[in-house]
Amino acid sequence: MSLMFSDNLARKTSSLDEGTFHGIAEGTRIFTSQGPRLVETLGSGDRIVTREGMRILRNVWVEDHAGPSIRVKASTLGADQPARDMTFSAGMPVVMRQWRKRGRGAQAVVPLLRLVDGVEICRGEDEILRTYTLQFDTDQVVYAAGLEVFCAGTGIENETWFKRGNIFLD
Repeated sequence: MSLMFSDNLARKTSSLDEGTFHGIAEGTRIFTSQGPRLVETLGSGDRIVTREGMRILRNVWVEDHAGPSIRVKASTLGADQPARDMTFSAGMPVVMRQWRKRGRGAQAVVPLLRLVDGVEICRGEDEILRTYTLQFDTDQVVYAAGLEVFCAGTGIENETWFKRGNIFLD
């Protein structure tokens, strides 16, 4: 049985709010030990492919987010990243490599909303998106629709990491 935490009250936001975290939008495929699966089918105990290898999913938070969505054209953030045109939650935490030319290995976790350029990455309509926040024993990077997405470990409460701003990865 899946252990899920649910916030059934949709959050209201009139702007792209830097202090609000949003998870992975429903309908997004996540790479697992059984191949790509829709995020809404995942639960506690599932084996997820991460940058560090296979990891056990510990918790899933489900939230209905009322506010802006972000539309990203296929291959905007790299080859097949995302694999097709997609809609994401505004605060989805994506991993950017060679962040701001800080060196070959420089990486940062950036809310998708900070990458809006009005051409390839655009603000979508305000809508209600069901989002899923995945949590592991330690911080992990998972593969969601071809994008690298940051997921906080169990030592960090949901939303705490986001309020610190960009996270630079080793």
